Amino acid sequence: MLGAFYFAQLDSNKTTLIYDITLDKILKADTDSLLHQEYYPKELFECEGISRRISCICGYGDRLIALGNFEDARIVELVQGDSLQVLARYIPDTRKNRISDFQLQAFEGVIKANNTHQACVIACRYADQLEIVNLISGTPLIIKGPECFEPQYQVVTIGGGRALAHEEDERKGYVDVCCDDDYIYALYSGRFTNERNSSYGNIIRVFDWEGNYITNYMLDNEIISIDVVPVEQIIVGISSEGTIIKYSL
Repeated sequence: MLGAFYFAQLDSNKTTLIYDITLDKILKADTDSLLHQEYYPKELFECEGISRRISCICGYGDRLIALGNFEDARIVELVQGDSLQVLARYIPDTRKNRISDFQLQAFEGVIKANNTHQACVIACRYADQLEIVNLISGTPLIIKGPECFEPQYQVVTIGGGRALAHEEDERKGYVDVCCDDDYIYALYSGRFTNERNSSYGNIIRVFDWEGNYITNYMLDNEIISIDVVPVEQIIVGISSEGTIIKYSL
């Protein structure tokens, strides 16, 4: 994620899909133009039933998948010019046992997929929680962190409709996540939302694909986004100053 955008790169072409949170639209841009710092959306990626329901997108081989609130579905495949295809139906595990579409919305976060494991990982933004989901069976593995906090929210009435409102004492969980064939790297904040730099993290928690905790990396910088380069054995991060920083694994 950068600013109000999420990006997804598919394997088979040189097109980058960009989810614009502000416009609530998925745009298609030429990857080469982005590499040359030019932003020219080619066209809209249109799929029935996605409006105002997406939390995040990512590439999964040649497929585009999304995390969000799709009635009783949490993860879907988005198909150009068609309706979405459900990949996983489940409600995130919670001590409060509140089962509703607002709970899906409260447990929003970042999603990344891995072709080798045919699975994805969800890093919850307002909870100390990761979810590893088998994209064939739709079965989730919930990983609670040591602080084990959950989203703090209430459902309010606005203009005759109902909406989710986050509480003032809510905490930020995971800021970003990336993965390779061996490990999951989750960037963690843990700060209260009213704290300075709450949307940044300086701790990377590492897990394997069975959900086992491996180690922590403590960073010297506040980071908002990360990615892993397995061949070079490095993590690349974007700092609060907008600089790109490399960390050796």
